[in-house]
Amino acid sequence: DGTLGTEVLATEVTNDSGVADFSDVPLEGAALVSCSGGSYVDEATGETLTPANMRAIIDTDVNTTPVITPLTEIAVQAAEVDASGLVI
Repeated sequence: DGTLGTEVLATEVTNDSGVADFSDVPLEGAALVSCSGGSYVDEATGETLTPANMRAIIDTDVNTTPVITPLTEIAVQAAEVDASGLVI
């Protein structure tokens, strides 16, 4: 029905390449994936930073590896805006 549930279906830790395996999670259709923690090195400054939480809406029926990025977070935020322009 498109409403956001509160149940966490799975948690996973990424490997050294930043990849998480959710192949054992029984999902069908769309799912909201939320990523938090970790760190990266800013190429411009050499400083180690912690990114903000990022999310993506993925189609679990497609055999592909989803990528969660700042752009997918923007897409999720856009999807959360209702017709009046207010964030829900």
